[in-house]
Amino acid sequence: MTPDQVRTIGETLYGPRYKDAMVRDLRVSRRTLDRWLAGSFTIPDNIGAKLAFICSWQIDGIDTIAKARKQELRGLLKRIEAVRLEAARLVEACKAGQDYVSREDIMADAEWESWVAEMEALEQEEKARNRAG
Repeated sequence: MTPDQVRTIGETLYGPRYKDAMVRDLRVSRRTLDRWLAGSFTIPDNIGAKLAFICSWQIDGIDTIAKARKQELRGLLKRIEAVRLEAARLVEACKAGQDYVSREDIMADAEWESWVAEMEALEQEEKARNRAG
């Protein structure tokens, strides 16, 4: 394994400030990593295997997050479709001169309240991720 390969893997896994995270995961000192990157010390053969394991672990974590997001998106798409259908129904009711269903009537529906709570929770999660990221 070359210093450039270690650097590329570090930046890919952890970002441009990768060294602290990499030494933590490899369980080596910062000084050792710096020597490998400078080419002063030979990079041990087992480091490639360790980095491959870390990459695999990261991919598994990303895959888990992606699957959870996919489920969330499916739920949101179902909700969006339900809202579209309800909006179309309301438009048709208005065109036909029927009474418009007030927001208070909709809010009284337990399913609507549940949906609003879910949307607020997702919004809070997104805000927290944005602050953390």
